[in-house]
Amino acid sequence: MKDNSVHEKQLPLVCRLSYALTDGCGNLLYCIIGSYLLYFYTDVYGLSIGVTGTILLATRLLDAIDAPSMGIHC
Repeated sequence: MKDNSVHEKQLPLVCRLSYALTDGCGNLLYCIIGSYLLYFYTDVYGLSIGVTGTILLATRLLDAIDAPSMGIHC
């Protein structure tokens, strides 16, 4: 009798790397945009660091709630 464990049903390396690169690039892009927004809100627009941090935190929390709902439609 064969053991149908999880180890026998793994994705190929190419698929795993493509998922990892997509996730890594998405996080890198978020960090770059977040850094620019932090600069823009504080130095150009003139908001305080606390208000800017609260805005970025609120958008990240909204994204955490909103993102799973995007997967439901697939």
